[in-house]
Amino acid sequence: MLSRLLVFVYLLVSLSSLAQPQLALLKKDRIITRFEEGEQIRFKRKGDDGYSLALIQGIHPGFIIVANDTVFTYDIEVVDVRKKKLTSFKVSSIGKGLMIAGAGLFLVDFFNTTVIINSDYELKNSAWRGSAVLLGLGTFMQFVNNDFFRQYRHRKIATLNFRPS
Repeated sequence: MLSRLLVFVYLLVSLSSLAQPQLALLKKDRIITRFEEGEQIRFKRKGDDGYSLALIQGIHPGFIIVANDTVFTYDIEVVDVRKKKLTSFKVSSIGKGLMIAGAGLFLVDFFNTTVIINSDYELKNSAWRGSAVLLGLGTFMQFVNNDFFRQYRHRKIATLNFRPS
């Protein structure tokens, strides 16, 4: 009786541990993020002007099924990953921090001169140059952010752990 119970438990565990199919975004063979069935994906096809927002209904080798439409992975040009957790660092969040630091440097210098020292504010070279560099670098990083995954030579979209037929 105990051996039958152990065999039954073993079968349940092995059947429940089957791999779930995933759509992986790869950069130099490293996984950046994954999408699973039932998740929303916002993507742009090659040749299209706008983005499509759809629910992934099925993931198969080489293509995904979204809203009763088949989309091949090689046909996807850009994937929006703003709402996904990425394994790489976020350029846009660092840019926001640099912009805040630049504005904060100017405000702290202004506050220190007018309130603490109690004198008229005079723009100093070190303060405005530091603020300008931080604001400029932060703005540049905002424009060069990595919120969109584009397919090219070392960046690919792959399907992983698909079910055996």
